[in-house]
Amino acid sequence: MTFDGRDHMAACAELPWDEGLKVWRWRIERHFTGVITIELFGVPRFRARLESLTVEAASLGEALSALGARCPALDGSVVNGGRLLPHYLVALNGTAFTADPATPLAPGDVLVLLSAEAGG
Repeated sequence: MTFDGRDHMAACAELPWDEGLKVWRWRIERHFTGVITIELFGVPRFRARLESLTVEAASLGEALSALGARCPALDGSVVNGGRLLPHYLVALNGTAFTADPATPLAPGDVLVLLSAEAGG
């Protein structure tokens, strides 16, 4: 993912100066501070009563710890101490499944959390 700011400047151009500046700062901070999106499916979505949320994290373990803190219904039942409990999986950017808390994350990454169900 590259970031040159041109698309953000265009989006802010139609806002009053002070509001455009606030949006511009928010977008820059979000890009450079490691904001990760976590999408919830199945049991995690049902328990959290959320479809998705954003957290700041540099690793999967940090993201899972933040998820447990923000969604107490998932702490202890889906995540515990920055780790996934058995029977749950995370897909990173739709390309690979992982449960390793040391997995590095980059700003803008998307984690998809779902229950690992048998079937076929």
